[in-house]
Amino acid sequence: MEIRNPLAKSDEAAQIRGQRAGWAVLTMPKMAVSRDHTLFADDTESGATLSADARLLAESPAAADHFTQQSFDILVSGHALAVELISTDARDGGLANVGGLLRDAAVAANADPGEVALTVREGGLAPRDLWHARLRQLGAGPLCVVRDPRNTRWQDLWDLRNERHLRVAMATEVASACPLLGPEPGTVVIPGTQVLAPVASAWVSRRIRLPDFVTAEGQVDEAGLLRAAAGAVESGEHGFTSARWPTPRMRHDAWLNRRLAIELAGIGTMVARLRLDPGEFSTLLLTERLVARVRDALVRQSRRLAETFGPVPVLEQAGRVPPMPDKRLREGWQRRWRQALDSSAQRHRNLLVMSPWALFPEDGVAAYRYANLAPLLRYADACVISEPPDTSGWTFAEFVNFHRQVAAVLQQRFTERQIAEPA
Repeated sequence: MEIRNPLAKSDEAAQIRGQRAGWAVLTMPKMAVSRDHTLFADDTESGATLSADARLLAESPAAADHFTQQSFDILVSGHALAVELISTDARDGGLANVGGLLRDAAVAANADPGEVALTVREGGLAPRDLWHARLRQLGAGPLCVVRDPRNTRWQDLWDLRNERHLRVAMATEVASACPLLGPEPGTVVIPGTQVLAPVASAWVSRRIRLPDFVTAEGQVDEAGLLRAAAGAVESGEHGFTSARWPTPRMRHDAWLNRRLAIELAGIGTMVARLRLDPGEFSTLLLTERLVARVRDALVRQSRRLAETFGPVPVLEQAGRVPPMPDKRLREGWQRRWRQALDSSAQRHRNLLVMSPWALFPEDGVAAYRYANLAPLLRYADACVISEPPDTSGWTFAEFVNFHRQVAAVLQQRFTERQIAEPA
């Protein structure tokens, strides 16, 4: 097929491509400044996501042409591209065909095919076959395997654990910070933020590092941390004003859901600096209290902004009155919905994101005892799929147990929030 190139000069495309560097951060982040001059890294405009149905693209030349053109338009504009692969029963999940289309688009855009990121649900597919298909079609590059809890190929994941481009996603759903909104499927890793989220979703990202709030006396500056949390929400809110989203679907999602990805990083490093034993239950209680207070600060600030600027627009759709012939039932439902909005409406659908690997200190070999901090992840709305630390000291059993424990904690988020939070 002929791919239309909106850039007339190939050197201009090459210059844009040269701005990208790596799988985690693809452009130099801008810095956003909150009211109290706290700095937050901003990775908002780093990429776009697409969905690829392997069977449809194999059977429909028109669909394949459209997908290739979409991919080209994103890559030639200098944006990173991540693709959710909806696989088939083929051994490689259809990755050979989809990978070929992506390679054609990347070559035409004068981009590196190796930088195109893929997210694939494991299902009955072997991670080893997916990884080798990725290497053949696109070269070494980002591949996230969303683990199938019913049929996980643990030996494959264990054997490939040192491939730095291969990541394992332990969460399959994204929660909402607002109790009036339900969970969504996490299907693709968003470039820049590295959040596993719905395809075409738009996120404004901020990061708070807990070790930065450990004082010289070995205490946590909790007041400063909570101020920074509120400042991150305010800064993120301003980020939507200047954001430039690569696709129309992302622009619509940014307006509809106003997603913030405020990442709480360096949990294990903070515990180490405080000289706490991660194996002690008291350490878990202390850090859990701290994370819970940070989340509460984020929610409170989002609700304050909702009072000033209005709640997240998706709540208007959620609050539509269902068909009711009885006028009193209709009015009663509307009254109860307004009461729920008054107590729970927020400005943002999502707020707090965390990486399971943030539980471990950032330097050196990851000590397995830090896995005891996994219950902290239940406060996260979404997971960051970051590069794992050095787990060379782990056994196969510890590797499996950690992934299972994290998945169980993340699954508990929805039940706990339905019970604990007002609706």
